[in-house]
Parts: sequence; C-alpha cells; structure tokens
Amino acid sequence: MNVNIQREIDYTAKCFPDVKMKLRNLTSSQFKKSVTYHPPKKNKKPQLEFDTDIMVDSMVFDITNLTVTDEQKKVVEIKTGKDILDTPGLDDLYLELIPVLMKMEARVDAKN
Repeated sequence: MNVNIQREIDYTAKCFPDVKMKLRNLTSSQFKKSVTYHPPKKNKKPQLEFDTDIMVDSMVFDITNLTVTDEQKKVVEIKTGKDILDTPGLDDLYLELIPVLMKMEARVDAKN
C-alpha cells in the first residue's frame, strides 16, 4: 500500500503580503512533543493542548523577504520559525500562522 503525503506547502503571509514562507508538516515525534492530551474529567470532555511555540519552530522555515529593524538601526533577517519566536514585533504573523499550522496534515491520499 502506498500513502501519498505532502511534506510542505508554500504560504504567503496576509499581514505582510510580500513575505513568502514554506511550512512543513510535523513528524510523529514533533507532533507528540507539541500536543498534550488531557483525559475526560467530571463534566469535561477530553482536550488536546497544543504547544504552538513548538509548532512554529518545527513547521515554519525558508522565510523570504522579512527583516526587522530595531531602534538602533540593527537589521535582523527572519528566516525560520525560531526567528519569529525570538524577535519582538512579529505577533501578528505568529497569530496568523497558528490556525494555519493546526489545520495542516501530511496525509493526502491513502489509496493503493
């Protein structure tokens, strides 16, 4: 049996329309690290808690056309998800990416 997958997609940021990036799907190991399962309790359904920082760090790479300049005129080029996490002023991009990353799934087709 062959399972077809899509490892990565191209994405254009809506909050910064000139910024292009590649997003990759999580491996099973990365998914395990980024999700915590909370079993059902009294009057509460089971819940999944996502570590969105791990998701951004693991899934966002190859960012083009994004730099940040600070008050001392220091220019930092943003190339990876870790750069997004480590650089102030990119909250809009971070918040835009979270729902996109959470919907990504590697499996495309499970047919023979």
